[in-house]
Amino acid sequence: MNLDEEECAICGVSLGDKYTHTLKCNHKFHYECLLKTFTSTNNKYDKKKRCPYCKTKCDHLPLINGIIKPIQYIHYTTYDELNNLEIVNKPCKYVIKKGKRKGEECGKKCKIGYDYCSSHIKFDK
Repeated sequence: MNLDEEECAICGVSLGDKYTHTLKCNHKFHYECLLKTFTSTNNKYDKKKRCPYCKTKCDHLPLINGIIKPIQYIHYTTYDELNNLEIVNKPCKYVIKKGKRKGEECGKKCKIGYDYCSSHIKFDK
């Protein structure tokens, strides 16, 4: 890892390795790390989510590709909000270059936050 690369303050891995989200306090984390932190047992019933670093109150996490089931108090608060959410669950859009599926889209489940699966994520950069 390059010394200039920022790391996720939750897991310590480079922010470039996974999809990231910047909170309104401008602290940036892996989306998956925030999701796990906000859904942990300590935070499960806390309706006011806070930045893991500075404890500033946070808004709901945005619903991104790969999130199949929105979580109450993390993605929405009321059921009216849930009804207005647009669940985005697009399959991998990489077009196969050779073989019997040449010209077809891959169609596998995407990595969270991306339009490509783990096999084809390198084409999203």
